[in-house]
Amino acid sequence: MASIYVQRKHQLSLVDIRDKASDLAEQLANKFGGKHQWQGDDLNYKRSGVNACIACTEDDIVVDIRLKGLVISALRGKIESEVNNTLDKYLS
Repeated sequence: MASIYVQRKHQLSLVDIRDKASDLAEQLANKFGGKHQWQGDDLNYKRSGVNACIACTEDDIVVDIRLKGLVISALRGKIESEVNNTLDKYLS
């Protein structure tokens, strides 16, 4: 199982960082499929072979993605790049 872990500090309000997390989950869902749902301040994203959580706090955002299977694990670099590029754009 491959995993991706990205943690970034931010200076946004909790409402704003949650909006950014929703945007990121929508972008991933549009590009790779899957569904997402809020549970408190955590946004859970699932699709076949992928479980992810985007945790939002007043200080940081944490993206934790678990990839299951060889085919989906081969997309690790592409998914990680998408997450980093999107966070760069949203948090700069």
